[in-house]
Amino acid sequence: MLLQTPIISALLQLVQSNTAIFSAVADNAVATKISIPSPLISTQTSEDAAFHEWCENIGIAISPAVRIITSDKSVAGRGVFAIDDIEVDEVIARIPTAVIYHPDNCAECFPQTAARISKSKAHAGFMKRKKHTNFGWIHNLWQKVIIEKRRQKYHHLDPHEQLWQSELTLYAFDAVREGHPWGTWISQWQRDDPTYRLFCSNANAGDEDLIDSISLELKGNFAPYLNELHIKAALLIRLLRLEEERQVIPLNDDSETSGMYALLGSRAVALDDDITGVIPFHDMINHSLEPNLSMAYTPTDHIEIYANRKIDRGQELFLCYTKLNKTMNSVNALWALVQWGIPTPAEHLHDVSDDQ
Repeated sequence: MLLQTPIISALLQLVQSNTAIFSAVADNAVATKISIPSPLISTQTSEDAAFHEWCENIGIAISPAVRIITSDKSVAGRGVFAIDDIEVDEVIARIPTAVIYHPDNCAECFPQTAARISKSKAHAGFMKRKKHTNFGWIHNLWQKVIIEKRRQKYHHLDPHEQLWQSELTLYAFDAVREGHPWGTWISQWQRDDPTYRLFCSNANAGDEDLIDSISLELKGNFAPYLNELHIKAALLIRLLRLEEERQVIPLNDDSETSGMYALLGSRAVALDDDITGVIPFHDMINHSLEPNLSMAYTPTDHIEIYANRKIDRGQELFLCYTKLNKTMNSVNALWALVQWGIPTPAEHLHDVSDDQ
């Protein structure tokens, strides 16, 4: 575990006493506006203000120089903007690792679901066995044979693979259903792209007509430089991955579950080799291949998001969700489109030919 339970409990108790703020204020999100002192961004909805306050109530320190704002000036319709000039290396947010939505933290908050997941993974050959001191190598070899037979029976996944996306999908429903502080945040997650609609239809790899239609839409509207067959293959890989994970993790086979699985795929980031999760406030910052923000991660303490160059008042803030450079290849662009719903401009690709 990265963190001790008392730390998480203390933070979540603090949130529990303040979650009503978000719901109460958000009811008037359209009617109420809050002034922002910027020549480019003039209003902030009360839903934005309530989420900003929710973040601060769970222990996220946010610079007074930035605000979450719903605006047509944002590349995604909603983002984080500078309402004052920000200097290079200035920290705009400090996020405790205790509030990050990742499997270790979730397991502490939802122990019954964690036990179900552990039992299912053990049954499918994912749980490591301890060495048996009395039988030595013979016992260990026999255990490996049993694990491999279970793995072959239920799925073709590597038993050492991380199943964070399915695990977080299960925990998300727990958080919303039980009124957990994370539930306030999870319930307002959004995604609007063809891949998400495919998952929300609870499609499977056999739905060829639907997959063909989504592939054409992605190519025609978002990535004309990509090969249609490559797009279709990527969609099939994502659908087959969910089908295989359902053989290991006890996920429902319905559109709501598939949609949540896709939502998590678009919002999660890899924190290190073993931990992938969704970071409150961080997930409100939009993507750019030319980001003006960078991130530093201290596993046992916090995440800091800071300016990597001077940012003028009124500018939107960006992180790079893909490769930290200005160019990508078509394979990177394909997965950015299918996994995150992020289209990459052709001018950022260095391997696109005229006949693609």
